[in-house]
Amino acid sequence: MSKVYFYRDITVDISENEDVSLRVEFPDAGTTGHTFINVPGNNDKEIFNTESKVIGQWENLKKGMTIITASPSNIAAEDEVEQVRYQLYVNDVLKLDHANQKTETKIPQLIILINFKLK
Repeated sequence: MSKVYFYRDITVDISENEDVSLRVEFPDAGTTGHTFINVPGNNDKEIFNTESKVIGQWENLKKGMTIITASPSNIAAEDEVEQVRYQLYVNDVLKLDHANQKTETKIPQLIILINFKLK
């Protein structure tokens, strides 16, 4: 059964002309996932497994909250890996390190809210 984990109050300071990139990593063997990134406007992105994407600059990100949904899963045998981990980096800075035991859920649903602020 799936369980929802909600992360809010993530704030990132950026410069006016700085490209903002998001990177997803799965530290544990056997973990894969799909991440959807809803940014203000029409520039939404998807990340498959471990990947990095530029999502915009201050000009478009200041118009609202960035909403990320992710569904990682770990297909390794439970005796090999007991948890599902998902790491989200913004401009190479770790902003979220999610971990849950497979006994809680093998396919967590993550909802992540990011607010960008001008430095």
